[in-house]
Amino acid sequence: MTSSSRHALASILALATIAAGAALGQTEAPEEGLLFHASFDKRDVTADFARGNAASTTFTESLELRGVPGVSGPAFQIGRDERLDYELPGNFSSARGSVSMWVMPVNWKGRNDRFEVFLHARGTGFLLHLYKYHQPNMASIYISTGPDYNVIARCAADDWQPEEWHHLVATWDQTRVQIYVDSELAQEKDLPEGMTLPTLEDGWFTITPPKLWDQGFDPDDRTVADEVKLYDRVLTAAEIRRDYLRLAPAQADTGPLDMQYEIDSLNRSIHVMLDAFGSIEKLGPEMTAQVTLSAEPGDVIARQEVTLADAAAVVELPFGDLAPGTYTLQASVRGAGEETVDVEATIERPATPWTEPLPQYDHVVPEPWTPVEGDAARTSIWGRNYAFGDGPLPTSIASQGEDLLAGGVALQMDTGEGLREPRWAAADLADRHPDIITRSGAGQAGPVDVTWTTAVEFDGMLRCDLQIAPRDGAANLRGLKLTVPIAGDAGGYVLAPMLEKWADGRVELPFREMVWLTGHRVGLCWFAESDANWVNPLGAKPIAVERTDTGATLTVTMISQPVEITGPIDYTFGLQATPLRPLPEGWRNFNMCGTDDVPSRRAQIVSQGGGAFKFNAYLQVQDGLDMQEVFARWKRWGVSLPYSTPTYLADHNPVYEFYQRQWRNSGRHSYVGYTMPGVGEYALRAVCPASDFSDMMVYWVHELFEDYPELGGIYYDCCSPTACKNTDHGCGGVDAFGRPYETRPIFALRDVLKRVFIILHAHDKVLVNHAHSRFVPPCHAFSDYWFPGEQYSGKVGRTLYYYTDEMPRDEWQIELSSHNRGVGMQFLPQYGRGTDKKFRDEETAPTRSVLACCAVHDVPSSGAYVNYAEIEQFWQIYDKYSLSRADFHAYWLDCPAQATEPLLASVYELEDSALLAVANLTAEAATGTVRLDMAALGMEGDYAFRLEPAGTEITPTAEGIPVELGPRDYAFISVTRAK
Repeated sequence: MTSSSRHALASILALATIAAGAALGQTEAPEEGLLFHASFDKRDVTADFARGNAASTTFTESLELRGVPGVSGPAFQIGRDERLDYELPGNFSSARGSVSMWVMPVNWKGRNDRFEVFLHARGTGFLLHLYKYHQPNMASIYISTGPDYNVIARCAADDWQPEEWHHLVATWDQTRVQIYVDSELAQEKDLPEGMTLPTLEDGWFTITPPKLWDQGFDPDDRTVADEVKLYDRVLTAAEIRRDYLRLAPAQADTGPLDMQYEIDSLNRSIHVMLDAFGSIEKLGPEMTAQVTLSAEPGDVIARQEVTLADAAAVVELPFGDLAPGTYTLQASVRGAGEETVDVEATIERPATPWTEPLPQYDHVVPEPWTPVEGDAARTSIWGRNYAFGDGPLPTSIASQGEDLLAGGVALQMDTGEGLREPRWAAADLADRHPDIITRSGAGQAGPVDVTWTTAVEFDGMLRCDLQIAPRDGAANLRGLKLTVPIAGDAGGYVLAPMLEKWADGRVELPFREMVWLTGHRVGLCWFAESDANWVNPLGAKPIAVERTDTGATLTVTMISQPVEITGPIDYTFGLQATPLRPLPEGWRNFNMCGTDDVPSRRAQIVSQGGGAFKFNAYLQVQDGLDMQEVFARWKRWGVSLPYSTPTYLADHNPVYEFYQRQWRNSGRHSYVGYTMPGVGEYALRAVCPASDFSDMMVYWVHELFEDYPELGGIYYDCCSPTACKNTDHGCGGVDAFGRPYETRPIFALRDVLKRVFIILHAHDKVLVNHAHSRFVPPCHAFSDYWFPGEQYSGKVGRTLYYYTDEMPRDEWQIELSSHNRGVGMQFLPQYGRGTDKKFRDEETAPTRSVLACCAVHDVPSSGAYVNYAEIEQFWQIYDKYSLSRADFHAYWLDCPAQATEPLLASVYELEDSALLAVANLTAEAATGTVRLDMAALGMEGDYAFRLEPAGTEITPTAEGIPVELGPRDYAFISVTRAK
C-alpha cells in the first residue's frame, strides 16, 4: 500500500469512528481520554476537537495561502514573529497525560546545537517542554514543578534532517515520564522522590514557537507540526505504534503487515506484536493470525493462533530450550477468504561462551595493591587501616597515616526508647582470602534482631549487609540512622558525586548513591545502591553533612517516621577510605590523545574500535581481519586503547537482539545515528552491568588480550552506575514498605571493572575510564586514568574562556585532583568540540588558557580538542623534566612559592631541581614576582632560573623572580643547579 492510500484509508476510518455529523466543538471525544486535537486539515488553527477553548489565543490567520503539506493533509508552520498559543484548562492534563504530534525540520538539522521547541506548556507551579535540547542534541521531554523538582527523558536527535517527518510522543504520570520517537520507546525516567505533578486550573501551551528564551535559539529556524493531540492518560506502546503506522511517512516502510517482536531470554519466549492495518482493504476487518517459530521448513519449535481485534494482536510464543543457531519467525494473517499476508524475520540464538567462568582470576590481587591482612578486629590494605569492635562498622580508619574518624561509625535505631546503638555480640571472622576479609555478627535493639556481614576488599572497599527482623512477628521502628564523624581536613569538601556547595556549614541532599568527604590528600566515601526500605517524609533530604569543630559529620537517615516491620528488612551500604591506590608510574607523562601533528603523544583512543571489531563497544575482532596489519597502522599512536563501554552495546548485534529485554537499562538514553560498512545505521543501546551482559564483556576482554598483547589497554566510555529498574536482572523493585525503588548498580559495575582491571594488569595494560567528573570510588578505583572534562562542553561553548573566568577553583583543586584519588587525571578540554574549530586550529589563546589552569593545579591535559602546537610544547616540558617523579606543592596550600597578585605559582619539586608553574588567570596582562623558599625545598647553593622551553635565563631581583604574562596565560620556569 502506498503512503497516500494509507493516509486516505486512515482518514476514512477516522471519520467512521466519529459519530455522523460530529463537527467543531463536539462534546464527545473520538478517542478515549482525548482532550485536544489540531489536525490543521481545514487550513485553520482552531482545534478539530477540544475539551476547553478550541481557538488559539494568539494566532487568528487562515492557513489557506500557506499551503504547507503535512503528514496527513495540510500542516502548520509558524513564522518568525508569530505564536500559536492555546488555553490550558480543559485541553491539557498536567497530573497525568500524553502529547502526540508529528514534526518536520524545515531548515535545520539535528546536530545544530540549538534549541528547537515542539510544544511548551506552562501553568502555576508546572512547566513542560517537548523539545530538542541544544547540547547534546537530544529530543527531550522536560517537566518541572519548581527549582528542586524536575525530570527529563530524552534520546539522541543528531541524525534528524530537513524535510523528514518524526512522530513524537511524550507521556507522564505521578511515577515516570516517557518519550517515544517514531513509535520506539527512547527513554523513561522516574520522577524524583518528593515530586508531585499538580492539577492546573490556569496556563497556556504553545506549538513550535521560534523562540522561548534569549539564548540558544535561531528565530529563523522553521519546524512544521501536524496532528497535535493531547490526552488525559498515558498512551500504551501499542496505541503509539498504531498511531505511527496510520500516518507513517513514505520513508517508513511498514508494509501491509507490521510485525514487531521482543525476545524474552529469561522466560524463554517471544513477545510478538502484529498490526495488519495496512491489509484491511485486502483481507477485510475480520482476521486471524498464525505465528510460528521454526528451525527450518517443517521443523516447528512453537506455534500460536490468535484472532485479530481491530487488525492488531499480541502473541506470546514460548520456545523453551533453544540451541544456538538461526530460526525463522513467521506470521501469516488470513481474512474471511483464502487470501493471506505474510511476514517473517530471522532470529539468531547466539552461542554463549561467556557462561563458562574464568577461574584463573579468582581472588587475584592486581598490582599496585597488596593482599589484605587482618582478622576480626582489624583489616589492613594498601595505605589504609580499618579497626573494628564487636559491631559491623569501623571504630577507626587511617589513610596514609592520617586518622579519618573523630569517633566510631555509629548505626543507631529507635525502637521506642530513642536512638541507640544495638547491643552487639562478639564478631566472627567469617572468611579470608588474599583479596577479601569477611566478618559477621549479630545484635539486638529492643524487639528486633540484627544480623550482619562486613567485607573489606584489597582496594579498601568496605561493604556492610544488614538485616533487621522483628523477634515476635512484628515490631515498631521509629528511626534508623548512620553517623560518620570525619576528622580534620578530610571533611573539607563534599562530592556527591559532583562537588557540592556548603550552605551555612551544611550540605543537605536527597538520596544520592555516594557522598565522599575529602580533603586534598585523604577522605572517606559512603555509598549505597538504592534507598530501598528508607522511610522519610515526602521531600525530606535524608543525607546531611555538617561542619564541626573537629571536621565534619555525615548523617544518613534511613528511617525517620514510625513504621511497623512484619518481616526481615535489608540494607546494604559501604565505606571506602581514599586515596584508593598509588598513582600509576609515569602518570603525568601519559600524553593521551592527539594527532600525528603531536609527536609527544604516547596513547590514543581507537575511536569506536577503529574498525577492527565486529560491533561498536563490543570487543570481538572481525572475522578474517589481519590484526597485525591493524597494529602496524596503529603503531604510530603509541599505546592503543580500543573504545568500549560497560553500559552500552550496539543493536546491530544478534547477541543484543536476543538478550536486550534481560540486559537493558531504560534509565539511560540511546545513542543513534551510527553507520558501519555492510551494516548501515545502528544505535548504541543502554545495558546494565548487573545483567550477565557483564560476563560477556569480561569474556571478550580476556580473549582479546590473550590473542593480541600488542594492544595497550581499554578506554571505557559512559562508565557510571546509572539508575536501573529492570527486575529481569535484579535491579529495582518494590521495598518492604510498598515503595518502588531503582538500583544504581555500583557493586555490579565495580565487579565488571575489577575483573577487567585484573585481566589488563595481568597483561601489563592500562584501563582508562570516562564519565565526566562522576567519579564513584568503589567503581573507579579500578582505573589507571580518569578522563574528565566533557561536562564543560556547553559551558565553553557559551563562554570561550570558561576555564579561567567562571569555573570554580575548587573544581580544579578537588574534582579534578589525582592526589585524593590515586588515579591519574587526563583532562579533556573542549575547544573545537564545544566551540568553533578555529579556537583549536587557528587561535592559540584559548588552549593556553586551559593549559594555564592545568599547569598550576597539577591536572595533566590530554591532547584532545586543543591546539596541537601548544599541547606539544606543553608535553615537551613535562617530558623534559619527567614530571611524574615530582612532588607537587599547590599554590593554595603551604607552597614554597609565593606570587604577587594576580599571579598564581605552584611548584613541581624534583631531585635537586624544580619546575615552577606560574599562571595569570585574569583577563588582563599581569606583571609580578614569585618568591621561592629555596630552603624549604632543600636547595642550597647557586641555581639558575630559566623560562621554558626557550631556555632564556631569568635574573631574580630582591623581590623575587620577575614574571610577565599576558591575559589568561602561563609560564614554566626551571630551577636547576648553576653550572
